[in-house]
Amino acid sequence: MASLREFIASNRERIRDLCVEKVKDGWPERPDVILRDQLSTVIDEIVRALERDQGFPVTSPLPGKSPTAARHGRRRQQLGYKIDVLSHDFGAISEAVGELAGGEGLSFQAREYDIFDRCLDTASGTAIEQYWNEARAQLENANTERVGFLAHELRNALASARMAFSVLKRGHMGVNSRTGEVLERGLNRLDVLIGQALLAVHLKAGLKAEPHRTRMAALLRQLEDSAVLERDVTLTVEVDDELEVEADERLLTSALSNLLQNGLKFSHPGGHVVLRGRADGDAAVVEIQDECGGLPPGKLEQLFAPFVQFGADRRGLGLGLSVTREAVHAHGAELLVRNLPGQGCVFAVRLQRSPRLS
Repeated sequence: MASLREFIASNRERIRDLCVEKVKDGWPERPDVILRDQLSTVIDEIVRALERDQGFPVTSPLPGKSPTAARHGRRRQQLGYKIDVLSHDFGAISEAVGELAGGEGLSFQAREYDIFDRCLDTASGTAIEQYWNEARAQLENANTERVGFLAHELRNALASARMAFSVLKRGHMGVNSRTGEVLERGLNRLDVLIGQALLAVHLKAGLKAEPHRTRMAALLRQLEDSAVLERDVTLTVEVDDELEVEADERLLTSALSNLLQNGLKFSHPGGHVVLRGRADGDAAVVEIQDECGGLPPGKLEQLFAPFVQFGADRRGLGLGLSVTREAVHAHGAELLVRNLPGQGCVFAVRLQRSPRLS
């Protein structure tokens, strides 16, 4: 009966290369040379564990632990892979050994196979544990960053409003002055930020949308009244006065407000934003068309990742489009984006129209 330790040690490169073939399709952005180095290290750890069991004077991290597997699990999580790929990664070592040994008609002692399996189980478990540790750390960091962003933006908006109010209070300026406009923008900004935060909490709490008949003209005019206009950016609203949809008015208002404020924020100075509502068969479409200049190639999907922001203006939570898509999906609706290179973007929400009342 052959020695499993000797077989793995003498066929190390063959096992490694076969493992690379088995796992590389699931990790296309990692060069083969990096996969080979990582798998080689795990294979060497397994050999040392078998040597230790047979009385060789060596030190091995397995089967008790595997720093290599821990790094592997952390990297998989950072790259956005699902956790189930980890069992496949380490299972590939077992498959490679089995295929190569089977091809030579070899069998091994049960005790060696038991240690071999325990090593792979430890490596897989270590990688999974590190994967979850990394995921939890990222979530905690994201929550801390989210609270910090919110506090910072609320403070800025409040400071602007308080300064304007202080000037108005002296009586030298009227409410309809430029100072009054500063106060209005500050209050509107506070309203947007609080609405965005409440929308995120609402969605994370798992609360369901409660749709009812909603008149789009009234909703879009409300958004127009609360819009924060700066840098000479203008806004036009185009809506069919008879258009009605089935929607949760609070969720929809917050979602469309996020889209509108992004359009106003990222449009170039003196640009123009159009907010329109129109019928399209059994659906109602709300569009926000801005003049941001368009997006770089391949950046559309990244818009919906939390804390990702494009452009020089870094104000805001960076959560608007992420929670907006969640709010739209809560209605069973679609959020579509069309890039207009050199001009801007069009964000469109397709909703179910309310049936006409007879």
